[in-house]
Amino acid sequence: MQCGTCCKICDPISIDDEDIQALAKHFKIPYQKAVRKYTRPYPGVTFMKALKHTNPCKFYDQIAHTCKVYDARPKMCRVYPFLSPHQQELPAIGIYDDCPGMLLTLQVFKQFADQNSEGLEHYQKYVKAHPEVEQLFNELLSRAVDHTVFGADTIADCKRIAEKLSPHLAAIRAIETSE
Repeated sequence: MQCGTCCKICDPISIDDEDIQALAKHFKIPYQKAVRKYTRPYPGVTFMKALKHTNPCKFYDQIAHTCKVYDARPKMCRVYPFLSPHQQELPAIGIYDDCPGMLLTLQVFKQFADQNSEGLEHYQKYVKAHPEVEQLFNELLSRAVDHTVFGADTIADCKRIAEKLSPHLAAIRAIETSE
């Protein structure tokens, strides 16, 4: 979902040195010029910077509903609606619960769970007997996030993990069809 709600209401948008470097490269300007042009002190946190010109974000195209610097957007934008622990002093990863995309995703998950409760029970029983499956799913999710957020070259890792998961998924499907 690309509704742009976060691009219109998020303030402050945290930005770090890698984000500034990406903007400098995107605009073909020196790093220090990008700092002056696109950052401000993060409110209440002396060691952090925030993106200038938010509410709406300077880089949000309100007509096309897209990001003008999509490939160079800050990490905070890449992971939205998720919040990292350093934001808002969270003990773990959090979620913006007012994100329309997140609400839609939760509705889809609930609908899927309601329609597939029996399949979900098979999955849960199988995972209890094979704890490595949950570990593999978590590793796959972690690698996918690394790739999305940091651009890390993790595609090969994801394929390797998916190959390890494949027989387990086939076993779960076999259980479902045999009953």
